[in-house]
Amino acid sequence: MQKNYWELIYKKKKQLIEWPWSDLIGLVNKFAKRNKKTKVLELGFGNGPNIPYFLSLNMDYSGIELSKTIVDKVKKKFPLIKNKVFHGNFSNSKTLGKNFDLIVDRGAMTHNSSKDIILTINLAHKALKKGGIYIGTDWMSTDHSDFKSGTKSSDKKTKNNFKKGGFKGVGNVHFFDQAEMKKIFKNWKILYLNKKSLKSFIPNKKFNYSTWSIVAKK
Repeated sequence: MQKNYWELIYKKKKQLIEWPWSDLIGLVNKFAKRNKKTKVLELGFGNGPNIPYFLSLNMDYSGIELSKTIVDKVKKKFPLIKNKVFHGNFSNSKTLGKNFDLIVDRGAMTHNSSKDIILTINLAHKALKKGGIYIGTDWMSTDHSDFKSGTKSSDKKTKNNFKKGGFKGVGNVHFFDQAEMKKIFKNWKILYLNKKSLKSFIPNKKFNYSTWSIVAKK
């Protein structure tokens, strides 16, 4: 059985992000319907930093997360949606539900193998209404400096066993190039595809943090 790295991370009270992710919020504001009738699913909601944003718009929020520890915490933190946040592995699910207007993930999809990413995106396609929107942010790019680190996992663009840096102890990290991004969403209409690169000079000299964001329509 594959180790659940994220359960271990949250048990140690690490990566407990409290603020919403601005790139995700900006893309939702630009591309998605935002009202009480909007049915949204978040893949890998973590500590729930984006939940207050969706609830502030009275959206019908649901989420799935791999760590039972953090799911239990989020249920207590947001009691109004305690029956709509679930413990589970979205890449192994038979279904993600149905009739969603919007599915989002902030950096969750990138922690999977190529095979599981394709399976999940296909499940997301089935779960969305016609015209529904998928928004993914912080998918790691092959231009990211850490693509040269770690060891090869299940495929050549999926790495693990990072000895240092932000990916140490998180298990798989998949790095994407433009061709793969387009291939994964070949059955969608891509509305937005952006690669952001942030180059650090102090203290980590010339470290390139490079990520993709995508908006696709069913």
